[in-house]
Amino acid sequence: MSDSKPLAIVHNFSAAFEQMCSIMAIGKTRNREDVIAELVLHCLVFLSSEKFTSAAEIMGAIDCLLGIRIQEHEIQFALEKMIEEQSVVTNSDCIFSVPTVLRKEIQQAIDETHSLDEQIREDWENEVFQKYSKLDFNKLWKVLRIYLARAFQRHGIQAVALLDPSIEIPKDYSESLSSILDSVINQEFEKDSRVNAKLAVSEFMATTGNHSKRAKYISQLADGAFNYYSLTIDPQTALNFKQNLNPLDLFFDTNFLFGILDITVNPQVAVSNELLSAIKKYNLPFRLYSHQKTITELSISIDNYAAYLSEKQWSRQISRAAANSRYLSGVELRYHQRFAEEGIDVESFFRPYRHSDVILKKKGIIPYNPQDNRLEERSELIEEYRDYLELVNKGKSYEQIDHDMTVLDVVRQKRTNVKSSLEAGALLITCDYTLYKFDWETSKEKGICACTVLPNIFWQILRPFIPSDVGFDKSFAETFAIPEFRIFGSQASTACSKMLNILAGYKNFPEETAKKLLSNDLLIEALKSTPDDRKFQSLVEEEIVKENVILLDEKEEILAIYENEKKEKGDAKNKLNKQIELNIQMKEKIEIQKKEKEREQKLRKEYVDSFQQRILVAESSKEKAESQVRLFKSITLSIILVVLFEFLIYKFNFIWLINHQKTIGVQGLVDCLLVISSFAIFFPNQRKILLISALIPAIIGVFTII
Repeated sequence: MSDSKPLAIVHNFSAAFEQMCSIMAIGKTRNREDVIAELVLHCLVFLSSEKFTSAAEIMGAIDCLLGIRIQEHEIQFALEKMIEEQSVVTNSDCIFSVPTVLRKEIQQAIDETHSLDEQIREDWENEVFQKYSKLDFNKLWKVLRIYLARAFQRHGIQAVALLDPSIEIPKDYSESLSSILDSVINQEFEKDSRVNAKLAVSEFMATTGNHSKRAKYISQLADGAFNYYSLTIDPQTALNFKQNLNPLDLFFDTNFLFGILDITVNPQVAVSNELLSAIKKYNLPFRLYSHQKTITELSISIDNYAAYLSEKQWSRQISRAAANSRYLSGVELRYHQRFAEEGIDVESFFRPYRHSDVILKKKGIIPYNPQDNRLEERSELIEEYRDYLELVNKGKSYEQIDHDMTVLDVVRQKRTNVKSSLEAGALLITCDYTLYKFDWETSKEKGICACTVLPNIFWQILRPFIPSDVGFDKSFAETFAIPEFRIFGSQASTACSKMLNILAGYKNFPEETAKKLLSNDLLIEALKSTPDDRKFQSLVEEEIVKENVILLDEKEEILAIYENEKKEKGDAKNKLNKQIELNIQMKEKIEIQKKEKEREQKLRKEYVDSFQQRILVAESSKEKAESQVRLFKSITLSIILVVLFEFLIYKFNFIWLINHQKTIGVQGLVDCLLVISSFAIFFPNQRKILLISALIPAIIGVFTII
């Protein structure tokens, strides 16, 4: 590396992790200058209240905010370029700022990623509450965040180390994901909650592919970690890689091929076919190989699994219990899943895989059979690997060791003497973390490039060359799922398989009991270190007895609860019957009261009708009497008025009327008017008719006078 572009210094990844999604939300980058420019923009937007006037101040902010120290002149170079492109502007006081439109775009992207973080937390909290309601979710979320920070720190360092093997990888960053998770959980949770806490986080990671938001979240974190640590490698090395992907011979380990055949269950190999599809779809310059020993080991493993599984007559309940085990090997787990779902027999399950070499050829994987044996060199390598396995307390058979070292030796021989492992010409892709660590540690000691790579590291390297989409993010995210001890030939897997074999020997063994035994961490740990078959069976039987005692206690407790509930139900029934009787009596009483009320209402109605009738009769009699009185008064008044009229005529000697030739007619008409008027006074209802009828004699009188 040239002196003009010194490496960045990383000293606080945790600080960067809190901003990782925000950084990646601004945009994906492909070179060192772009990463630095994005970091400068992030600081100017995120710390908008600060007044930055120099590259030194921004350098200090990046150091404080993200835990990485970048050289001042590199930031100055980035600022000058961005000012020229007008993505950064200065005012009269020389204060740097981001133009409003770009700032809003960046802030919106940052807000969206923070919103994504909150949505993922909320969704996961609902899942945890339904399955692990007793766990403190705030602690669990803290565990997940710490675990992700450490996991992606490890991932970022390992990914950039593939580009530049001269990078020193601290021992802490080489531990397995399971070990990382265990240490974090042990710090935050009490002993009785640790198992469920680990299950909850493991399930979160293992199901990332089923949630598009989680897949996006995990992919962003991985990209952020990779870009973060890419600042620490030789810029020219990174630039050469970004601009040109060199041809590579890829050798696939047995565990990876199991994933391609879809015969196993393991998050690391679940994306095997996705990798092959990506290589073919985007025409990446890779040749795919499987060593002849790998194909042989694959066939032998399939035959061994088939023979082993055929030894027992499996029941659906045992297979359902096995399908929930965290320790069972991937092939056995896959078979029990299929058997529990479809009832498929062992031979039918393994028949499609008897000619695995033909399947691999169809997928473009070429068998590789070197001519030189290199027995002496491989023998030294085998001894070196056996010593390493003993040191790290990992058990493998001689055949497995011989296979691993044969393939590793072949890949090392094909490797050229260059600085970057990705330019060395050959790589071995394996899911075996022990083999991966052995190669990297011994290669470092010998001063040569390592040539093994884990699937998630390889996918990270390929991301700049593959357009991102939902499917790719999903596959990429799945590579970060916790292995959960499902490694071919592991002691935990062997112990779990032997115990399952014992349980299958019992007729109608309870499914729930089998689930508890197969997920018992303490029991599995004890069985791992028990090579003696009698002792092994004794431990299993002791645990079965314990479970039976627990079941008996639970049964007695359930019976007591049942009897109590039965008694309560009996009391409730008696109470209900009494209540029913009271209700019947009340109903009958209500019916009687109803009938009495109806009878009273009927009598009341009859009385009212009778009373009203009497009133009508009385009113009718009254009206008749009043009518007679009015008639008498009318007649009396009429007589008086007529007599008075006649008297007045002759008394005052109305000559005109007396001497009129029709005096009798005129007087008669006046008398009629007086009679009608008298009746009109006492009969108001007929007054209108009477007055109208009075017009007749009046008109006649007028004509008579005329």
